[in-house]
Amino acid sequence: MGIEAWLVTVEVDTGECGEPAPIVVGMASTAVRESKDRVWAAIGNSRYTLPIKRTVINLAPGHLRKEGALYDLPIALGVLQATGQIHPKNLDDYLIAGELSLSGEVRPVKGGLAMAACARKEGKRGLLLPSKTAEEAALISELEVHAIESLDEACAFLEGRIELKPVINRFESKILVSSKKGVDFSDVKGQQAVRRSVEVAAAGSHNLLLLFTVLRYV
Repeated sequence: MGIEAWLVTVEVDTGECGEPAPIVVGMASTAVRESKDRVWAAIGNSRYTLPIKRTVINLAPGHLRKEGALYDLPIALGVLQATGQIHPKNLDDYLIAGELSLSGEVRPVKGGLAMAACARKEGKRGLLLPSKTAEEAALISELEVHAIESLDEACAFLEGRIELKPVINRFESKILVSSKKGVDFSDVKGQQAVRRSVEVAAAGSHNLLLLFTVLRYV
């Protein structure tokens, strides 16, 4: 909501009597409800067995509208755990997000930095995110951010079958190196319009007024 991430819990109940089809509830948008087709294809193409009975997927809290494809990976993990195909040892320790392709590959999602801030606020040990999203989330310190490439890799990590090294904040090392020569525009990431304005003002000895908001996660 805005720039703040809210924690969403994925609950999966399978094995109930009824039509053998997945049902997504919890104020899910059309894009989220369509994710069940991607998730079911990703599970099957990752050599796991699809549920043969009614499966209900609840996204809590129910009063918040859910949008986007970032729930694909946690939904898939919830289905595999509910059907007894995986036995995660530390699932509750991590905040998980990611879009799934039909082959089971994990694709990037938006909001990595906000997710990391939410994970730290909720006392999570770390995050499991797609590679590009994990690089952004690694900007928040005191968290283990792991880059996940596929559904199968996420399952193997959570079961302790493989180890993944946390993603390193590559921007921090660059800033530390450049700061030895003094602070300059090489320490500023992005902000092209602001940098250009300062350069013009400095070159022409003009006055300059900048109004900005600083967002800092402590």
